[in-house]
Amino acid sequence: MQWLLELETDKDPITTCRLMNIFRRKGVNILTLSLVAGTASVSLRAVVETAETEVAHLFNFLRRTEGVQYVTCYRHEPPNGSVAAEVDPKRLTSAVGALAEHDSSRIIHTSKPGSDESGIISAKTSAPIETITVN
Repeated sequence: MQWLLELETDKDPITTCRLMNIFRRKGVNILTLSLVAGTASVSLRAVVETAETEVAHLFNFLRRTEGVQYVTCYRHEPPNGSVAAEVDPKRLTSAVGALAEHDSSRIIHTSKPGSDESGIISAKTSAPIETITVN
């Protein structure tokens, strides 16, 4: 299964190294990857491929990783049989972007609080999300 993974981490480069090692150990196949450094954080966006049964486990593992602030997983459903989404680093300003940018994707899990108390993100396509605050 292909899915879009978005993470926001602290500026410490060791956190990015940990993430790459986690992907290697967990057998995550990275199709596209983009890193953007902000003033206080690093944003990572990747289209990855794993077994569908591993997505929830990987989400929970990543959100508990030291230095990771937010994790969001989108089900990637490319239009017209495309293989992977193009990741434009110039448009990547935050690891947790608006769902409207990902018309062909649905949120699977997120650790970033939604826009309202119900756990539903208001966008073109609404999908229930798991919202967890990470301290």
